This record gives sequence, structure tokens and C-alpha cells, in this order.
Amino acid sequence: MSGIAAFPHPASIDLAPACAIQRSILFASSLSVLFAVLGTSNAVHGAFTEKPNDFSGGVLIAVLFLSVFGFLKLSTQLFGPVLLSLALVAVLLTYALFAALLMVDGKYLASITLCVLTLIQLLLTIRALRNMSDGALCFSSVAQYKRKWARNGSFRRFVVLRGLLRPKAALYLAAAVACIFALPFAQETFPTYPFWGLVAVAAAWWLFREGGRQAAVRAVESEEDLPPSFTLYLRSFLDDSTQVSEEKRGLDAALRALFGELDILLGYSSSLEEASVASLWPFDPVLCLGRDSSQPFGALRMQVSDRDWQAAVLRLCETATRIVLMISPTSGLAWEFREILNRGLQAKLIVLLPPELPRQTAARWGRELFAADQLLTRWTESVRGTFLESAPDDLLENSLAVRFRSDGSPIYLKSNARTVVAYGVAISAACLPVAKLNALSE
Repeated sequence: MSGIAAFPHPASIDLAPACAIQRSILFASSLSVLFAVLGTSNAVHGAFTEKPNDFSGGVLIAVLFLSVFGFLKLSTQLFGPVLLSLALVAVLLTYALFAALLMVDGKYLASITLCVLTLIQLLLTIRALRNMSDGALCFSSVAQYKRKWARNGSFRRFVVLRGLLRPKAALYLAAAVACIFALPFAQETFPTYPFWGLVAVAAAWWLFREGGRQAAVRAVESEEDLPPSFTLYLRSFLDDSTQVSEEKRGLDAALRALFGELDILLGYSSSLEEASVASLWPFDPVLCLGRDSSQPFGALRMQVSDRDWQAAVLRLCETATRIVLMISPTSGLAWEFREILNRGLQAKLIVLLPPELPRQTAARWGRELFAADQLLTRWTESVRGTFLESAPDDLLENSLAVRFRSDGSPIYLKSNARTVVAYGVAISAACLPVAKLNALSE
């Protein structure tokens, strides 16, 4: 691996300011969509029960929050610090007004809930505005690149459209919609149980995810079914269930963990694969090797035999538009990593660092444990001769993804938090051309 093992000029990009902006936008967008859906369900309930006030109120709520969502989306795509700041402030005013109207209408529990959510949005907006100047360049670069090259649509749209064509998946998706529209009827039937809404939303989300999983099963049965352009996602099978979570120590870490939990509550799963696929899918479909029996809500699976998997990986690496490799101390992944580097394919490689590095896992287990020593030994063997062998521990622990220049030197994409949103921002930024990453690097 001459010319690759020695990395003379590593660089880094701090994504924390862009993550603060993205989190505020995602929180506001998710709440707006949720309230629009709930407003629609109330309108349907009013139409069925012949209650004009419920119908008109539901339609008004749905239109109001869909307008807020559309304004946010437009502000993000046409990113400008002033325009986005105005959009976030408009969201806060809308939430505050709606909370006041609920209080006047006597819906105290709903009003208090919305007040709490508005307060959280206020804190996120203040943090986004404070980071606007530092994160604007990175955020706008990703937004412009997506506007120009993200032609594949979102992963969730793919799931819905494909799910409608598959009976089993369509049943799950229909049940998810039924849960949402049944919410007002349940609240009317059981008025003494105010938390039916949370139960219905949680059930709808689980049904949607299961429908999505069924929609993606057997989507790619052989290499002949591959699209002309795709992203290859390489990982250890043991990492299919890897979750993004942070240790809750100290106030700052506890707040980051709280926001991570809010990401999950708002529909952004803690699955690292799902976060990766959601960020990569707008550019190209995402493919990985595996079995449908272990299909999570994520990349499309293509099944290969144990005898032919290495040859299949090499062919796919050559034809893929980009390669995302989540590093792991396993022999199979170490072989894939070295083959990519040896074949000079690092220009289209994104190395994804796991939420917890093996060194951190070993430290958590305790150095005296034999399993910790084994883990460290496997890690040392798997990264020998690569940039990871000589990279400082503190740099790796604060990095989420790595891209490479033409000379093989790495560009580290860093954040002080390992959350779903941070990984999403890192992977989206890693899709930028290397020339743009050079301009953004420190």
C-alpha cells in the first residue's frame, strides 16, 4: 500500500455548527409534519361525524403546519443565513400562537405539551443562530450539492412507493395510516385516557418501519438487478444492529443524549445503518450484501454465497459510484478495506467510524478482561498499514467519517457529539467533492 499508509497532510472539518443548524431544522420540520398529520386526522373525524367545527379546525391546522414545513424546506434549499433565521423565528411564533389558541379552547394538556415543545425549539433555535456564522458555509455547501445532484428522492418515499406495490408491505403501511386517522375516534371513545395519541403515533411509526422493511425485501436478487448508479455499503454483519447512543456523563453529554432521544421520538431511528442510508439515498440507491432474514430498515440486501462473496465485493467496488465502509475489527471487513486501498479506489471511499471505537469499548469492559485484549488485538491487526494505525486517539474519537484526497491523505469530518443528526450531517458532507472538502477543511 505504498503512498497510502503514509498520510502526510491530514485535515479536518468541524461539523458541530452545521449539526446545530440541522438539528433545529429537523426538529421544527418533524413537529410541523406531525401536527399537519394530526390536523388532517381531526378533519377526517369531523367529516365522518358531521362536525363542521372539527372539520374546519383540522383543515386549518393541517394547512398552517404544512405551510410552515414548506417554508422551512424552501429556506433550507435556498439556504441563506437571514432567510433561514427568519424561518426558524416564524416557526417559534406559529407554535406559540397555536399553544395560546389551545389554551383558550380549554385543551390544557395539549397546550402545555406544545409549550414544552416550543421551549425545546426555542433552545435549539438559539443554538442554531449562535452557530449560523460558523456553520453556514458547510451547511450551504451540502444544501447546494443536494439541490444539484440529489435526484433519487428520499429513502422514505422509496419505501412508500415500493410498499404500495407489495401486498404485505401495503398492509403494514395501510395499518399505519389507520392508526393516525383512528386517533380522534379513540380520544372521543376513551376521553379519560389522554395519552392515546402517543400510543397511536408509536404504533403508526412501528407499522411504517415494518412495512418499509417488507418493501425492501428481495429488491435486488442478483447483480443484473443493480441500478446503473448505486452506493455500496460495507459493514460487518455483526454491526447490522449498531445503535447511535452517547454515554450520559456531565451536563453537556446529558443534553446531547436528550436531543438524541428526541431524534428517535421524532422518527429518526437510532440505527446507524438507517441514518447512513437516509443521507446517502437521495444521491443513489444503497446496496449491501446480506440476507433478507436479517433485513433491517435500511440498505437493500443482495444475497451471495459464502464461497463467492469476496469476488462479488470486488466487482461491486469497481462499479459502485461510491463506497461507504463502516470500520470494524473483523477479518472480512479488514480484507475489504485493504482491497479498496490496494486497488486505488479510495477516491470514492467514505470510511464511517462507529459510535464507539474498539479502544473505547475495551476501556469500558476493563483492560483485565480477556475479551478486551482480544478486541484490541483484532483492531490492531485490522488497521495495520492504514491511516487508522497512526491517527491520534482523540481525533478518531471525535470523528464520524473520513474522505481521502488524491494523494491518499485523509480528511476527517468531526463533531463533538455522536448522534443520529451528527452522523447524517457527516455522511452528507462526505458526499461532497474532495475539492469542496479541501476548501472547508481547517
